[in-house]
Amino acid sequence: MIEGARTWVELRRLLSNLRCSPQRLHDLQGALLQEAVHHAYRSIPFYRRVWNDAGFHPSQVSGVSDLTRLPIITAAMVREAAQRAELLAHGVDTGLCTHLDSSGSSGRALRIWKRPLEERVRRAIGLRI
Repeated sequence: MIEGARTWVELRRLLSNLRCSPQRLHDLQGALLQEAVHHAYRSIPFYRRVWNDAGFHPSQVSGVSDLTRLPIITAAMVREAAQRAELLAHGVDTGLCTHLDSSGSSGRALRIWKRPLEERVRRAIGLRI
């Protein structure tokens, strides 16, 4: 029951963005992109390796307009990284996570680990639909 209530709280947070001005949403998207890129570089071995190899650093991203600076990552690269266990962020206890097994268009299973907040966001998005 408590998890259901937390999911509804997350849905309300997501819906609150609907009342934001276009400029506020653009700024929020930029801030979230920066946060995600910095987190990926700092915490996920795959991104650090691939981005270093491409000469990319998170400081090159200051907003949505910088998306084109991110190096292209292929499905094959992700599958290889999954086999080497490079996709899980440092410090994540998979015992506290749920997972989604996705085969995507390749037909090869890829396990995606989700912490409780990520699972709540996924459920909230489903409720919003």
